[in-house]
Amino acid sequence: MEKHKELYSINEIDGVTSISSPHKKELKETGGRKAKTFRTLTEEQLKNVTKNIIGGTLENIGLNEDWTITKTFFPDVKIHTIYFYYGDEFGSNEIDQLKFFFSGERVRWIPGEDLANFIDIMMNYAERIIINKEPFESVKDKQSEMLKNAIDERKQPFDFIIDEDIPNIAEFIGGTFIKYKDYWELNKEIFPGITIRIKYTENHELIPLILGVKSDMLENYEKDLLRILTINHILRYITIKYDERDLPEICKKMFAPGYLKLK
Repeated sequence: MEKHKELYSINEIDGVTSISSPHKKELKETGGRKAKTFRTLTEEQLKNVTKNIIGGTLENIGLNEDWTITKTFFPDVKIHTIYFYYGDEFGSNEIDQLKFFFSGERVRWIPGEDLANFIDIMMNYAERIIINKEPFESVKDKQSEMLKNAIDERKQPFDFIIDEDIPNIAEFIGGTFIKYKDYWELNKEIFPGITIRIKYTENHELIPLILGVKSDMLENYEKDLLRILTINHILRYITIKYDERDLPEICKKMFAPGYLKLK
């Protein structure tokens, strides 16, 4: 198969060529598990899942696929979920497959781990809606130790943000902003009806929230990860804008190896 010239594989995101990245295996397993669920969808059901659950666009990107769902993770960061139906063409048990590719000017900034985590959440969430399955554990306003630790590790660079940055960061993450007397907040709709809200107060408190009735169909772990992934992208803005400052080491960890090699 000839690769579309604007698409990147997860190996290219991870900056490896001679070996397969661990995320390649992870995405292959995810695609293998979820293909059956998407195989059962009618055309109308597929359109509904794409628009109203994932918040993507149904298209064909020229890889001889049956269909592609393109999801904008952040501006200039696109994830392509590509479905191929083989039938018994190859005489194996694998009659179809979901593959994942990436495009956009900023997509090579994002580590493969962040992209793979988002894809896993997106596919699990869509599958629950499709088969009408409740999440194992979904509790409102609960913060795990993982999330608390992630906040502690990431909040210090937020002190660099000045008022003029806030609308720029909102645009950078594909969201909106509101400034109040004592704090500001950014809001990003990550899936239709599910919004990530990032608040930062004058007391240097970083408060990530997840809002929307549909968020009840996400596992607690997934809710935490979506908040962390959004904070990670804000740190990318801070790192690029304030590159000459003495930034914490965590900021460099927000970028893919492929991006760091290009610098």
